[in-house]
Amino acid sequence: MYLNKLLKVLIIPLALALLSSCAAAGSSVKNSTGKIKAVNKEKPLPAGIDQAYLHYMNADLAEKNGDYQTALNEYAASLTYDPDSAPLLIHIAKTLMKLGKLNEAQTSAEQAVGKDPTYQPAYLFLGALYSSSGKNDKAAAEYKKSIELDPEKEDPYVYLSILYATGGNPQKALDVLQALTKRNPASVMGYFYMGRVYSDMKEYDKAIAAFQKAADLKPELETALTSIAIVHEIKGEVPAAQKEYEKILQNDPDNQEVRSRLAQLYIHSKSYDSALEQYKDLLKTNPDNSDAITNMAYIYLEQKEYDKAIEQFDILAARHPGDPKPRFYIAQIYEDQGEYAKAAEQYKKVLEKNPKDVDSIIHLAYLKERSEGAEASLEYLKAAIKENPGSYELYLYMGATLNSSDKPSEALPYLEKALGLAPDKDNVYFNLGITYDKLKDWDKMVAAMKKAIVLNPKNAEALNYLAYSYAEKGVDLDESLDLAQKAATLKPDNGFYLDSVGWAYFKKGQIPQAKEWLQKAVDAEAGDATLREHLGDVLFKDKMMDAAKAQWEKSLELDPKNVALAKKFKDAGFGEPPSANTVPDEVQKIINKAQTTPKGIHK
Repeated sequence: MYLNKLLKVLIIPLALALLSSCAAAGSSVKNSTGKIKAVNKEKPLPAGIDQAYLHYMNADLAEKNGDYQTALNEYAASLTYDPDSAPLLIHIAKTLMKLGKLNEAQTSAEQAVGKDPTYQPAYLFLGALYSSSGKNDKAAAEYKKSIELDPEKEDPYVYLSILYATGGNPQKALDVLQALTKRNPASVMGYFYMGRVYSDMKEYDKAIAAFQKAADLKPELETALTSIAIVHEIKGEVPAAQKEYEKILQNDPDNQEVRSRLAQLYIHSKSYDSALEQYKDLLKTNPDNSDAITNMAYIYLEQKEYDKAIEQFDILAARHPGDPKPRFYIAQIYEDQGEYAKAAEQYKKVLEKNPKDVDSIIHLAYLKERSEGAEASLEYLKAAIKENPGSYELYLYMGATLNSSDKPSEALPYLEKALGLAPDKDNVYFNLGITYDKLKDWDKMVAAMKKAIVLNPKNAEALNYLAYSYAEKGVDLDESLDLAQKAATLKPDNGFYLDSVGWAYFKKGQIPQAKEWLQKAVDAEAGDATLREHLGDVLFKDKMMDAAKAQWEKSLELDPKNVALAKKFKDAGFGEPPSANTVPDEVQKIINKAQTTPKGIHK
């Protein structure tokens, strides 16, 4: 037990002879309560205590160097000279834990408690071991005993509260923390963990108050201020969160985590310039911060500063030559800008790093179609499929390309192959549905679209396609309206989905609703001839002749080859329809834009 007493105080490496002489002279040491207790003059130090101390120091040094097995051996050797030392047993328990020997660690900690029932740290550590092995009731008992032995210590209160909180009993956790703050009103840990419990309980105002109390008690505690900001974020109080993060950065401008979170909030509030400033500051501290560079690129894209976005992705590509993503992003920017040759060059660079990058292959196939025609694209896809026979995406795109070339019979085998490779993909069923529709197989089209919707109830394309198909045929109009409304809810700015809602209302004979939705559709897609024709049909039905004539005229200006509409226009008594040669300049611009807009990839 004598080494036990030595280990309970700050050990200073004195000469062993001096240590022995001081003890023999009746010098004093501190006991576990911190009070001075005289060494029993009548009971000399046991033989070998100097060896115990040397082994302990060797163990301590080995542990600091990360050599836990040597540390364990040395602690065990020390224990042979002082077998009743509870602190030594706890050291052994902690070392066993670091070695992953939890059961042995638990046994050693239990022995420590048995050797010295007044040694408070033993209960605390034993409680942690019980907690880690799921023995929560035993853990709680040990923490309570630790509090009983030394009610001024904060750790056992905190550990006990965490045990209750993670065990689904937040109120008990609060009771423990409130007992701590009542005993010690200046307990920073008490208020901080109280804030965490309130936050988990979604009592956010109380959480903020508790975190603020911890911050008031210890202004330099950034975790409390950060927690306040995060709770404001959870509550959707972005300005308040920004204010807290800004406050932290005033005192700690090098806090990269906080600066990153602040930048994200600026993006959320569309304060893009402020976000850029934060990312630039982050790069001053860490020039290799890829997240900052990537987010800057996205901001520049949002601001339509495409050259700056490309510059950022170029930096990423140069710093991470093995990562094909920056090149892919650059390629997409060029593609969106209509610079197809530059886009193709970048996609090829992606494929140099990753020859099986299906997305790049598909985009290159599309670019070939734009520059060399459909046949060149199809030949390229055939070669790609040969190299990547397990890629359902390539079969899918091949089928979609053949469909767009009005070759549904040729598309069908490719889409069936895609289905065999990916039977649970809604986009495969969607494209199969289009193929069956082109092949005039109504039942199979409906079944495929319904399967796509079952697999993905948020597949707006499938919802809209089936809805419009029902409306066009004049069947299942209630279901048509329901499907169209679901698609429009998913994408409320999509004029074609709005048109399907209006067209279903029209077919149901509900003219006011049809007129409202079709006007919304035209407002969203002013350059689409079909939407203009639909609105004209409804207006004509509502006997609004001048308005109907105006919409049909605009539709014919956009699509002068619509023979059926031209006949309808003339039969309505509106005279000769507009000639293709009389297309206004502004309408021609819309047509030209539509003709150069890349078609969607049904993936």
